[in-house]
Amino acid sequence: MKCSNHSYSIGCLILFFLILAGLNPSYCQTSLPVELFGFRLGQYKDVVTNELGEPSQTQVMEDSTLVDFYYISKDSSTYMAFQYLPSKQKEINAIQLSGNKTQRSFYGIHLGDKEKKLNSTFGKADTILTQKFNNKKAETWRYNKLNLSILLVNRKVKSLRIWDDTPQKDYNHPTINELLEVIKTNDKSKIADILSPGLEVYYCEKVITWKNSFYKDIYQEKASVFDFITNTDYGLASLIGKKSFAPDLSLRVINGIGTFPVYKFSEESLITEIVLNFQQGKYKIWEVTYKCEN
Repeated sequence: MKCSNHSYSIGCLILFFLILAGLNPSYCQTSLPVELFGFRLGQYKDVVTNELGEPSQTQVMEDSTLVDFYYISKDSSTYMAFQYLPSKQKEINAIQLSGNKTQRSFYGIHLGDKEKKLNSTFGKADTILTQKFNNKKAETWRYNKLNLSILLVNRKVKSLRIWDDTPQKDYNHPTINELLEVIKTNDKSKIADILSPGLEVYYCEKVITWKNSFYKDIYQEKASVFDFITNTDYGLASLIGKKSFAPDLSLRVINGIGTFPVYKFSEESLITEIVLNFQQGKYKIWEVTYKCEN
């Protein structure tokens, strides 16, 4: 198949996707990165629709995996793909960015960058598959310790793909004080790493969660679920520095799903419970429940 450099048909989008998706090793142990173009693995499908609208194209694979494609440039030369597994149809399992240079970088890497920049950022690839694409030399680089595949055409970055494939081997979870120390830094990037892509805040009868990509909700929106973490009056940050602070710890076990550490605050006037969930290699803040006054 020959694909135009200026726009991609659905056939070319799928071909790009399969070239990188076919390299996913089942044994791969996921670590960073977990974010691409502002979106995080594990975020709900709704956040993609809220920010990007309806998909330009949708493809259902043989195993019922769903892939939504979004053109993000006016000339259709650059696109994103979001993959959803049959077992978790509402959660992003993989993200791919392909085409020409965009404003947002990926660990300092832009589409169109030369391979030398990859070597300085990620080191030497563990596996390199050589093939032809549009009658040009193409290579797909895979990093076994990263959930990452990179397609290079003529030694320049053409596509980036990350996915979530993390077997849980570490059952250690952070203490409340360790989480609060991260929040205390006021470093949005560090705080984002302790938050679940499926974070939900139960505030009286409301359920507050991410509305857009992590990037947009954290850095661009005036108000978002992020405020319930960092606000010193009513967020988790309000717990920082309290002298008499002794939450009760228990484990919530859901058969077939997982084990969730639960911190309960019986003496707090606002926050009553925090639940952690293991995602992308570590436990993160998944649920925050507030006390509602009648």
